[in-house]
Amino acid sequence: MTNLLASLRVIGIIESLLKNNSLITFISSSKKSKLDMSDIKRYTQVVSRPCNPNDENEVNKIFQGLKTAPDVAIFDTFVAEEMFRCLYISPN
Repeated sequence: MTNLLASLRVIGIIESLLKNNSLITFISSSKKSKLDMSDIKRYTQVVSRPCNPNDENEVNKIFQGLKTAPDVAIFDTFVAEEMFRCLYISPN
């Protein structure tokens, strides 16, 4: 039930952001996703990418490979989100 509620919350956040024309990148663990990627891929405006948690090089490659920097990056796992915060907000 918790995963379902979290998934619904993420979908709600994505829909709200899209109403404001935000550019969104959704990053999910390549091994397992709490939110089925098909749920995200139905939003054609959202860039979705798989990524191993705590893989600094892979996260960097994802963002460097985007044509346009997103307004918002949504991570499916807390671990990846924390790694992103450390790398991009406080790199030291």
